[in-house]
Amino acid sequence: MKADNFHIHHQLLKKNFSVRKTVLIIYIVDVLFAATSILYVVGDRKLGYIIYGILFILVIIFVLTTNVVFDKTFRKKKIK
Repeated sequence: MKADNFHIHHQLLKKNFSVRKTVLIIYIVDVLFAATSILYVVGDRKLGYIIYGILFILVIIFVLTTNVVFDKTFRKKKIK
């Protein structure tokens, strides 16, 4: 087992967010998912689906623009 820099907080720091902003972004995302879950269970399921869809798209965009899943720097070095 070896430590790496592919965790979400490392990816946000690489995008030049401060430590404080990185933590706030993670908290906000957590609160949005929690609030959507509560809305889905207690309130309007249709609105819950819509918000889940928006959050899903945002997560996919984040994953594709960072090295969370795919190490783009390794691929670029390997190609050269």
